[in-house]
Amino acid sequence: MLAFMREMEGITELAKELIRFKTVSGNCKAAKDCLGFIARQLKQIKIGIRHYEFGGFPSLIAYPNPTRNCRLVLVGHIDVVPAPESMFKPRVVAGKLYGRGAIDMKAQVAAMIAVVKKLGKRCSVGLMLTSDEELGGKHGVKQLLDIGYKADFFIAPDGGFDFELITKEKGVLWLEINVRGKSAHASRPWEGVNAIEELIAKLKQIKALFPKGSANSWVNTINISKIEGGDAPNKVPCEAKAVIDIRYTSKPDAILKKIGNIVEYKVLEFAPVFTTDENSPQIKSLARVMSMVLGREVEPSFEHGASDARYFAELGIPGAIFAPKGDNPHGDGEYVVIDSLYKFYKILELFAQESF
Repeated sequence: MLAFMREMEGITELAKELIRFKTVSGNCKAAKDCLGFIARQLKQIKIGIRHYEFGGFPSLIAYPNPTRNCRLVLVGHIDVVPAPESMFKPRVVAGKLYGRGAIDMKAQVAAMIAVVKKLGKRCSVGLMLTSDEELGGKHGVKQLLDIGYKADFFIAPDGGFDFELITKEKGVLWLEINVRGKSAHASRPWEGVNAIEELIAKLKQIKALFPKGSANSWVNTINISKIEGGDAPNKVPCEAKAVIDIRYTSKPDAILKKIGNIVEYKVLEFAPVFTTDENSPQIKSLARVMSMVLGREVEPSFEHGASDARYFAELGIPGAIFAPKGDNPHGDGEYVVIDSLYKFYKILELFAQESF
């Protein structure tokens, strides 16, 4: 019991320290300070620590051997979205730790640090921390993988809140659609071709290709995110533009072909589907450990959004996403349930010991 209390208090206090760093995305000095603090925590176990910087964004790698490979890597980010000053002053109320980044995701980072300190060398467990996840991860996880860091399996606790075991995330396509019409005076619209009306007609055709979707359905979805057109109220617009956000569940070729038959487009953003075999030994082991610690059955599930897992997916590296119980990520009153945080830590510890 005393050991349990010491571990829980240690992780909670470390999470508080991390929350105090104002690591709002783009504040690279604060991020460097935070990663320096973390490095000092890890030096106690003499694990190999390397600092990197890409595009001004710092990252930290702590691997148990001099190579760029380990069996299990725990992946996290220290950057957070903007918040009032008060949210960088952590507080504990009724078993909940409040503060910016409490659930997204400095509490998880604290638990991962504790696991690496305890098991890093013994179980070949590494740590990958970045500072640009909230901005897309292209200067963090993507760059670290591009220079050769890898693992047999990863865990990224940046989703799957309240211990939902995520083994699939949808791919992302952002498309820009431009339509040209013919300008004319607004009083004589029959002399022109209204580009906005043409664009709306094209968007209706595109939207008809997609099901509506729901929280429990693993299907392709579309959102019309942005529309621009016209430059004067007394003129028939000759140009109109839209940006659409597509979340897809398999290869996007068929979707793009159908859209291309309707209108020309430009790809603004692309991310592959993340998926890990639900029947793999690692997922079965992880689900078993989670079920044991939580006292309830845990089965693989999916999320509609995307995370840094996309970059591991590009290299075919399997992994999973899950996180402790909390609420209001990016919002006021963000918190993590402390008891849940300790369960998260125990799951990581037991899974690493059992599988790696």
